[in-house]
Amino acid sequence: MKKSTILIALFFASSFVLMSFQKLGKDEKAIKLSDVSASLSMYQGAAGQDFVGESVIYKVIEKDSYDKTFKESALVYATLLQVDETIKGINAGTIPMEGDFATANIGFALQDIPGMKDRIAKLQEQLKNLKPKDDFKGLEMKKAPKAADGIKMANDHLAKSSTMLPSITESLKEVAKKMIKK
Repeated sequence: MKKSTILIALFFASSFVLMSFQKLGKDEKAIKLSDVSASLSMYQGAAGQDFVGESVIYKVIEKDSYDKTFKESALVYATLLQVDETIKGINAGTIPMEGDFATANIGFALQDIPGMKDRIAKLQEQLKNLKPKDDFKGLEMKKAPKAADGIKMANDHLAKSSTMLPSITESLKEVAKKMIKK
């Protein structure tokens, strides 16, 4: 094999590895497992238990109405990711059903998931009411493009959440029944 072919392969491999690490900008934050539920904070960062990691990000504009809606939208999505992966782990047998981790996850999920559809609808309505071009004037005008990006990101989180919610709701019912029987 030629040296140039090896060098190109190494370049692409290293580029792929570097791209897999997400660097947050100064106008972004990541949802942590402890944000999803305080009862899960002890599992934050634990492999096979923290399914959120720092994978769900949201924009920070430094305007309360925007920041709260962006964070809440990301939190909804992160919650569903955590619950979905936990249920999959329980069903696959990689997460013990009678363990503290499963109990903590399913316990908070049984409280949060039933109201999630309404929560998503409320957040979608709040996002419709955000008008960056009208809300940022003067020196703050430079925040408008970031706010527009944040709205797009939040809408994406909520769209994914809406898609995931029906199957998670059904799976949660089944897992909860199994856990009660044990």
